[in-house]
Amino acid sequence: LRMQGGRAWISTKSTPPSGPKKAPEVELGCIQDLSVPAYVVWGAGTDVGKTLISAGICEYFSRVNKDGAVLFLKPFQTGYPEDSDADTVAGVCGGRSEVGDHAQELLLAGEEVTEFPCLLNPKDSNVVARTEYAWSQPVSPHLAVQLEGRAVTDGQIISSLQKSLGKFAATDGKLPGSMALVETAGAVNSPGPAGTGQVDMLRTLRLPGILIGDGRIGGISSTVCALESLLLRGVEISCVIMIDQGLQNEAAVAAMVSQGGFRSVSGKTMPVIVLPPLPRRRQARITAQALRSWFSASTAKFKKIANIMQSEHKERLAQLASAAERTEKMLW
Repeated sequence: LRMQGGRAWISTKSTPPSGPKKAPEVELGCIQDLSVPAYVVWGAGTDVGKTLISAGICEYFSRVNKDGAVLFLKPFQTGYPEDSDADTVAGVCGGRSEVGDHAQELLLAGEEVTEFPCLLNPKDSNVVARTEYAWSQPVSPHLAVQLEGRAVTDGQIISSLQKSLGKFAATDGKLPGSMALVETAGAVNSPGPAGTGQVDMLRTLRLPGILIGDGRIGGISSTVCALESLLLRGVEISCVIMIDQGLQNEAAVAAMVSQGGFRSVSGKTMPVIVLPPLPRRRQARITAQALRSWFSASTAKFKKIANIMQSEHKERLAQLASAAERTEKMLW
């Protein structure tokens, strides 16, 4: 850790062991600027609401912090371009959707896809949503690679995230109120394109996260198991967010979190926040009007989530800045 110009930086590089030199490997580490809040959005399962909740967080930050900027990153996407989480976030926020070279190949080869409608903030949005790697088959990323090819390594994914986050921190991220989100695919331990579990692949970034729990039957166990998987790997989780499915899963999860002594960075019991039920679907997709109403009804909850993210970010910087002093006192 080092401080420079009032900004905190952390190295994610590992010190190589002494001894004979080994064959060169992909280096998964860099110097990261921590001054901009950046969170990974984890899920207890598939279809638990990661993208809609990410969109709500991005929209709230964009609306409240008009002078700031918001970056949403989707490292890899399957079922693309028909299914695009970045397009959904951009559509909700009235933002701009970007694609990396790998995802661009599918856009050039495929048919035109109808854009997701602008729902809440269609004018002068400061949100950019980016998809880096993509495959057309709507299956797990590792299986999509087996079916379609166009493989990418863990190192390539980490490098692209570091590049995007670093560029954001050096430019628009300097504006007050800025924030970045990285949304995962599927569940915490779902494999990435190279077959590595996402929690193991992304832990090298040392980014804090928020966990989207599962409000469905069986979701209590999957949520707590996902949380334990993250914490056992040293991933800091600021809060658990769940969409109300009528089963009161959030109450059971909150009780287990409290009993288990799960703490956030600030040392407080990890909060479990419940969002209103999603509108009922009469078609394949929820209508724009129904989604607009849901986001509006969830405003107070998104405000609470944003406040937690900002306060936890400040606490994390404070703890990192005092780490050397605290370590010296503890050891000596």
